[in-house]
Formats: sequence, structure tokens, C-alpha cells
Amino acid sequence: MDISFTLKRLVIHSECSEKVRKNLHPAEYLFNSQVEKGFFGTNITVETTVGENGSGKSTLLELMFRMINNLAAMMFCRVECSAADELKYVLGIYADLEYSIGGKDIVLKVRDTTVALVADDKKVCFGNNGIEEFNGFEDYTNASEQKIFELTSSFFYTIVTNYSVQAYVASDYSEEKCLVYDRKKKCWKKDKGTWINSLFHKNDGYMCPINLNPYRDDGTINMHNETALTMYRITSLLIEFSRGAKHGQYLHGYELKSIEYKLDSFKLIKGFKSVNAKESGIQKLSRILDAFKKACKRENRNSAANLILGNFQIPLAGENDDNILWMARLYLVCKVLSIADKYPMYQKFKAISNLEIVLCTEVPLAQKGMYKKLAKHVKDDKSHIGIKVWQTVFFLSRFKNVPDTNNLYKKFTYDQYEEWLGNPHIEQSVYDRKYFLPPSLFSAKVILKKVDENGRTKGIVPFNRLSSGERQFMFTTSAILYHLLNLRSVRKGRPCYRCFNIVLDEVELCFHPEYQRTFIFDFLRIVSLLGFQDRCSLNILITTHSPFILSDVPSTNILYLKDGHPEDKSSLINPFAANVNDILRQSFFLENGFIGKFAQRKIKRLVTFLSTNDEKRNDYNMDLAPALIEKVGDPLLKRTLYKMLDEFYVRNPQVKRHDEKEVSKEERIAELKRELGKLERED
Repeated sequence: MDISFTLKRLVIHSECSEKVRKNLHPAEYLFNSQVEKGFFGTNITVETTVGENGSGKSTLLELMFRMINNLAAMMFCRVECSAADELKYVLGIYADLEYSIGGKDIVLKVRDTTVALVADDKKVCFGNNGIEEFNGFEDYTNASEQKIFELTSSFFYTIVTNYSVQAYVASDYSEEKCLVYDRKKKCWKKDKGTWINSLFHKNDGYMCPINLNPYRDDGTINMHNETALTMYRITSLLIEFSRGAKHGQYLHGYELKSIEYKLDSFKLIKGFKSVNAKESGIQKLSRILDAFKKACKRENRNSAANLILGNFQIPLAGENDDNILWMARLYLVCKVLSIADKYPMYQKFKAISNLEIVLCTEVPLAQKGMYKKLAKHVKDDKSHIGIKVWQTVFFLSRFKNVPDTNNLYKKFTYDQYEEWLGNPHIEQSVYDRKYFLPPSLFSAKVILKKVDENGRTKGIVPFNRLSSGERQFMFTTSAILYHLLNLRSVRKGRPCYRCFNIVLDEVELCFHPEYQRTFIFDFLRIVSLLGFQDRCSLNILITTHSPFILSDVPSTNILYLKDGHPEDKSSLINPFAANVNDILRQSFFLENGFIGKFAQRKIKRLVTFLSTNDEKRNDYNMDLAPALIEKVGDPLLKRTLYKMLDEFYVRNPQVKRHDEKEVSKEERIAELKRELGKLERED
């Protein structure tokens, strides 16, 4: 079965609002002119968009994001999701986005308030306002949930990363006109909010087909939270690479030494109300645990705690149980209720999701069955939604194997945890391994060891001591892989995407040129080794200023932008495996050369002085000339400048040489011969 996926083109029509297309001109923007299967790996395509600052790269991406957002707003406008902001529909867009799935071309069309999907065998539209173009299309405005979910199989999920502090700032989009759906009145109404915030403030079980990373709160990235998220995301990946010799290193030059865990008991009580402002964290934890223990007593069989815990195969609670067992039980019950509160597919249980209910000894009789059903639904949920619950169930079911429970109150490693609980060293997928990690009431800290080419340890490096470029690689790749793992876990009966559009916007941020040179290779290696392309397809779209990244991509997969126009590439050299200087010149439009402008002006001023006659010559301090020429790194340019200086002295015998020392003709000849010999050896 062919499941290949490729983004092909984006067409901007003349009616498109200037507020959304900015400097981009109405035109066809071709991402891929020749689909070649298997070049980058099975079911993987890599495309790049390049151009100077201000050429329209980010604008083109954001137009695509708006189109995807508008389709999602139409598809899921009737779905209530309390843990996510309402999706805003962006007005003024007139554009087409063409892509291919399994060799079949599909087009997403947006015409202001109307959205349509066109495939060979299916043509559907949302909000058709009498547009002649969509006559004969099946109206999906009020389509059933099942029909909408089936439609998602003809679309793709977009995962975006951009760590620039200038990107996706909410105020930059405040002038765009948006609509939001009023579910009570069953109509769209004007809204003053910004559409991009809705793509961050979402916890919808991967329903809306776009995800922006990292999370921003009104444009602000909280790097403390981002680091904590990365710790959670990267652990199973690093364990996977440390266990299989064929996998090699996740981060070049580093291997996993250990993952340290530490109990974070106060994480449990964040969602509970305090009795008063003076109640300390310790007092609050003690009060909540005491109330929870009471709710878990056997005589309180109709408490929410017992109704939920009774559905999981875990040992019954005992009054003398270790406190850490009670914390784990509390975490499990709270997590089940949190799932009911957050995810739209658990919407029917939202009425019973109040966290404070876990401290009560009884629930209303009419709700008793609902708590049991909720627990059963979560128990049967094998997607990413239930992972943290199952981690806790595993911990509770194997707790009796821990030889000394005091060790759980101290720092311990994953290897120790695995040994204590008896997790067998069997072949596991990176996703399955997540089930056996410590529950999230323990915080993780990654410790790496730096190794040489022979695998010898050179030093121990905690994650927070990695360089900014090394951490950036971990942030970017782990976020993408985390979402891919979760998306692949979604089962039928929900929006189920199997084609993934990975957008790496300004991917080279913080990367040394060597990291830029190896990034595509390293990322594809990780994706392939972990088998992400099995039964799925990936299109990787990169915007970049890096010639090293571009040299890994054939010209057929490159979109060149200049001044808001797609640039004709028929006369350009194919950058794949090409010389970096050639790529810089043509692909990044460096029409003024590769020398820094400051140095360029210094040298131009000297050249002008040395080559101009007396009448037109500007003043120049000749004391500086030899010193400036000596600083020039390029040997050919240095030799040319010295030659010009010598010719200047010949033409102007009245000007005395101002070299640092008097140089005889013989010494100068010898020096030039040495330079000539050096150049010949370099050739």
C-alpha cells in the first residue's frame, strides 16, 4: 500500500488579504517539482525553502498554518474541549494548498469563509456561501462526527518547531479579522482574539491537525518548563539508544550515563485548593493525604477514589501502607479525573471531573456508574492519553518488589528502578518502554557522558551543562519525536492521522556549521532507526539560511524566494553535494560577495586609493596600508594587494614606504617566493 506523502505547492490568489500574505505576491509557490520515492528513505520526503531575510519564508509558512487552522475550525467547531482555546477562523484567505497522499493529489481550498477539500473521488466543503466554484460539492458543514473523523484520513498533521523569540508573538497577528463558533447559537461570530494563541493553548488529543512548538504564552517561551518537558520526552529515547548497539548515539559525542529520579510530592497538590493563605505546602500535602486515605477505606466503597482504583489490577490499600503508595494512588485517581476534564473524547465524563471529589467519602448514587465507566475507558485506552496512568499502575503493582522503600524518597536511577520493580530486559519499542518509566510524581534528570571516537569516557555532563547548540538539538528533535509517538498511538474512533508534515522553521538556530552539515543525516537516522515511517509517511519542510543544510537537498525539492516572489531556478546550479560558496552565492542571493561588509569597505577604500590618480585620490594614512594587507586571510587577495602597493610606490616614488621595517629588494623577492611556494603547495 502506497502511503507516501508530499507537499506540492501553495497558490496565493489575488483576492488574498495583504494582512495575511504581507509581501508575498499572488503566484504559485512550488515546494516539490519532482516526487522521487525513497531518496531520503522509505516514506520520507525532505523539502526546503530559502531566501534572504524579508523574502517571505515565514509568511508563506504562516499562510499554510492559517489554512490548516481554518479547516480544523470548520471540522471541529461543534466539539467542546475545555483544556484548549476555541479555534479562531481567519478571514481574508484565498489560497490553495496541494499535497499528495499515496500518489493521489488532494487540494485544500480556502475562499474567505469557505473551506473545501478536493480529491479525485471526493469533493467536500464547509460553509459554502454560494460560491460557484464549489457547486456540486458535498456540504460537510453539519457532517456527523464519524464523517469528520473519516475525512481526517485524507489530511495530514503538521508539527512545527521554531525557537526564535521573534516568532509567533500574538500581538503580531492582532489586526487579523477572525471568527469563532458559538455552539449555543450554532453560528459564527466575530472575535477579537488572535488565532495563533489557540494553536498553543490546546490539549485536544491531537484532534486539530497542527501543533506549534515550543509552547508560548502570548509569545513568551518559558525555558524552565521547556527543559522539564524535554526531560520527560527524551528519557525513553535515550534509554532506547543506550540499549541497542545498532542505534549508536542520539546526540553525537554523547552516551547516556544515567537518568536520575527524585520524588516531587508537591506536584500532587497543585490542583487542590488551600484551606487558607497560611497553609504551608507540607500542611496541605498532609491534609490531602489524610482525607484521601479516609476516602479509600473499604467501608467507603462509593467514594470516587475506590470506584476508580477498583478498576485497576493493583493491590488493595492498607492503613499501614507506605506514604509513597498513597501518593501514587492519589496521583492515579487525579490523573484519571484530569483526563475526563481535558480531552474531548472524554467529554461525557466532564461533569464528574472535579478534583476535590477524590477527598470525599461518597459520590452521589446517580454518578457511581459514571466513575466506573470513566476508569474502564481510561484502562482500555492504549493511546498516549493513558500512558501516565499505566506508569502508575505498573509502579503500584510491582511496589512490593522494592527491597528498601526508603530509596524511593532519595535520588535513584532508572536502572535501579528497573531492577527493583523487575521490569524484564526484553525487546521493547520506544513507545512500549514509556509504560515502564517511573510515574510523573518523580521528576527526571538526564546525565550524559562525553565520549571520544573510540567510546572512551572524557567526562560526565548533566543535561543543563550541554552547550546551547547541543540542547537545541535535543529540544527540537525530542519534541517532534514525542508528538510522532503520540500521534501513532491514536486508534480508530478518533481523528487518526498517518501523514505528518514536519516544519523546521529556522532550524539552524544555535547550531555550529558542523551541526548544520549533519542535521538532516542525524535526524533521518534517528527517525529511521526508531521506525517512525512504518505505516506512516513524513514530509520534512525546512526553512533555512544554512548552505550546509541546503547541500543535502536536490534542487527539485527547493523553493527559492526573493522579494516575495518564487525565483526561477532553471538557471541555478543544483545545490545537492555542491560547493558551499556556490550555494551561498546563488541560493541565498549573496550578490555582494562573502567577505564581511566592514572588511569589504576597508579593502575597497585601500584599493581605491592605490589605483586612483593624484587628482581624484582621497586622503589615506599610508602607515595603515601594510598592516591592513597583512591582516587579510585570503592568500590570493593578500598577494594582489601587495602587488598593488608595490605598483603604487613605483608610480609615486616621492612617497616613502611605511612598512614596519625597511625591506630590501632581495628580502621582498624572497618573501614573495615563500608565499608563491605556499600557494603552490596548497594547490
